[in-house]
Amino acid sequence: MGELIGLIGVGRLGQAIAEHLIAHGYDVIGYRRSSMAQFTRAGGRAAGSCAEVTQKADVVLECLPSVSAFESAMQGPDGIASRARRGQIFLSLSTYPLSVKKREAERIAAQGAMLLDCEISGTPVMVRERSAVVFVSGDEAAARQVNPVLDAFAGKHMYLGAFGAASTMKLIANHLLAIHNLAAAEAMLLGARAGLDPQTVIEAIGPSAGSSTMFRARAPMMARRQYEPAPGPFSTLEKYLGLVRQLARESKAPIPLFDTAAAFYDKALAQGRGEQDIAAIFDVLEQETTFHTNRSEPS
Repeated sequence: MGELIGLIGVGRLGQAIAEHLIAHGYDVIGYRRSSMAQFTRAGGRAAGSCAEVTQKADVVLECLPSVSAFESAMQGPDGIASRARRGQIFLSLSTYPLSVKKREAERIAAQGAMLLDCEISGTPVMVRERSAVVFVSGDEAAARQVNPVLDAFAGKHMYLGAFGAASTMKLIANHLLAIHNLAAAEAMLLGARAGLDPQTVIEAIGPSAGSSTMFRARAPMMARRQYEPAPGPFSTLEKYLGLVRQLARESKAPIPLFDTAAAFYDKALAQGRGEQDIAAIFDVLEQETTFHTNRSEPS
């Protein structure tokens, strides 16, 4: 067996990471509250608690779905913070308010261990395809030490500097994602209303200067109106809407395009589309323009 890596949170994202690590010769011990069957079938070792993972692995990756799940895993008698030991390195791969990550980093540091602020720019599908990018910030020596682990599952990873830089960069990336996704929907709807075949629009714009990663990924879904299963649901994007707004307020930076886009995502969530992929913003935009067009027609 190779070096033992810990993994807390073996959902869709964690499972993809685990399979890459195992394929690269790492021994992986993981914990989640629900079924570990898929993880163990892939060659992972199931632990009974966060504490067990922390006790057995020198490098521990965390990818939990919410602040409450993160705080629950960190705190308490069976939590990570109480079992962390000197020289141990933790990678927090999920997005939480930076104040939360900093607080838990201090708990870890009190035990002589190190927590790195890391963020994945990409969906679980992109992680599986090794096309996601991992942003890393915090202690530089610790970041260098875990480079081989990052190499095993990330298409690219970048060290960005002081703790918190990765979280900030992820918000900037998702700021652009929200805008580009709405722009793709706007372009697809414009083409359709102008009489162009949607597939022709995709084939022409995809390789052009006006394209984007979001257009290439979401325009085909918009054309098919295929929004489930969702590689990137509205419910996942929801927390970023508030965090980006908060970052803009604190930074005193204007975000007029994001504010416009966010209003459409808010409408999608209000319509109960939380589990649909964000490509469904096409339908939200179409409904909005149809409503305004009909309302302006003379009686």
